[in-house]
Amino acid sequence: MIDKIEELSKSNKEPLEILKYRKESWNRFLHTDMPKDDEWKYTDLSSIDFNKISFENFIKIKTEGCVKKSDHDFLVKHLQPGKNKIELFNDALFSSSIIFFIPKNANAKIDLKITKQNFAKIFFIVNGNAVVNELTAASDFTILQTEIFLSENASLQYNILDNSGKANIINEKKCHLNANSNASFNFALFGGKINRLKIENFIKENASGKIKGMFFGNSNQHFNISTSAIHLSQSSVNDILIKGALKDYATSSYYGAIEITKEAQKADSYLADHVLLLSEEAKANSIPSLKIDANDVRATHGATVTEIDEEQLFYLMSRGIDHKQSEYLTLNAFFNETMNNNKEIQNLLEKKMIK
Repeated sequence: MIDKIEELSKSNKEPLEILKYRKESWNRFLHTDMPKDDEWKYTDLSSIDFNKISFENFIKIKTEGCVKKSDHDFLVKHLQPGKNKIELFNDALFSSSIIFFIPKNANAKIDLKITKQNFAKIFFIVNGNAVVNELTAASDFTILQTEIFLSENASLQYNILDNSGKANIINEKKCHLNANSNASFNFALFGGKINRLKIENFIKENASGKIKGMFFGNSNQHFNISTSAIHLSQSSVNDILIKGALKDYATSSYYGAIEITKEAQKADSYLADHVLLLSEEAKANSIPSLKIDANDVRATHGATVTEIDEEQLFYLMSRGIDHKQSEYLTLNAFFNETMNNNKEIQNLLEKKMIK
């Protein structure tokens, strides 16, 4: 594999610092076990095949109002060592690194479509306003690591839609919100055999973060969702709302963390996750984590794992609606707050429910 790493680095015309980083990451990967901490304890990773690797780039990109570039000096400065075996694998073998620069006062739009197999590192430097639409339709093992830097007063809306095939998807976002900036993440996950989405917000003074999303699983799908709000300065705000539904033998694991440092007085953080089980075999796990070192804050958490309301189904069926359509209508109402009136998401939900 070292030969392939050297070939990959050479084809990308990378400096020796990046090649060294790749080789060190590969050596650590070989000597690191699969992750087993709270974020991963309910996720079976045995189906991930690290030997099935494509070095091609299957990301289609369309941009308006921004600059896309490759900057090896920037990459050297911002490459961080992976914290687990999966991250180390991508550190060693990422086939593409993309940097998007959004100028001050710009209104940028970036569309990303990820297909087939990808191992990528993506960076956004947002000085103005940006809307990112990320569509994942991968068919093979894929890792996406994205890091976002918001300048003061900058704004980001990041929309994620995943309708992959039977692939193992690892999708991780790390967002740094400087003073008075705001970032909103919206996601809808339908695809993947294992679908891992992690979103971390690091929030400074008067900045505001929001994470709102949904997932729907059937067959033997597994969703591993992790969100973190790390409040670094005073008057920082973050809201998280996650909703999911599982049928057949589908499972999910949600890890939600709120961390408020002692410098983050008057921080306001909210976290809620709710899952509906549509079969006796479906299972959901929820793990909240709150670490609060300041005394003048507001931090709340709520979680539910329940079955679908049979009285609601009975009411709809008594009006002549069949059972599957009644379930869909009930779920449509349950997910309404997280679908943002998106017709494509509504159609995918209906397709998977009626299937």
